Amino acid sequence: MARGTRLFEHIVIFENYPVDAAVKNWSRSSLKFSEVSIVELNHYPLALIIRSGAELVLLCHYNRRRFDREGVERLLGHVFVALESIIDNPGERVADISLLTEAERNQLLVEWNRTKAEYPPQCVHEFFEQQAARTPMAVAVEHEDDQVNYGELNARANRLARYLRRLGAGPEVTVGICMDRRLEMMVALLAC
Repeated sequence: MARGTRLFEHIVIFENYPVDAAVKNWSRSSLKFSEVSIVELNHYPLALIIRSGAELVLLCHYNRRRFDREGVERLLGHVFVALESIIDNPGERVADISLLTEAERNQLLVEWNRTKAEYPPQCVHEFFEQQAARTPMAVAVEHEDDQVNYGELNARANRLARYLRRLGAGPEVTVGICMDRRLEMMVALLAC
């Protein structure tokens, strides 16, 4: 960081905090105050300071190495949305208070969820086999310290599927799986 560059920056959202008139008009000595400002410092990476009085004042101090101004302003926007919600609905439960603006809510629930895609009429195991043919050495499943690649998982599932068919399993036949969650469970799910 260049010399003289401030590490912490602050954003003052609204400040009109009353200063005690006695401080401005102090006359015990020749010392006179012409302007008084309050500076609050801390070493937290992000701090929101709320002062109440005739008006509500919000100050935000943040570490510029860890946060950018746009992100902090977005966070403060969420605080304002929450405060507006509280003012508009004072009896609202805390769990029901929204932090998102209407634009953010639309982006999250509508725009980012436009995931409709056309898929050929195939079963999950057929999609899996195509993936196994494309990337047989890629890791398909990991569980704790164990892992298996697509090629091996597909081979193991095919072996189990052939065994189940010999026992009478097939289309429209229910096969129950009762086992702990581990790699073998994926083999069984793909085989059925």
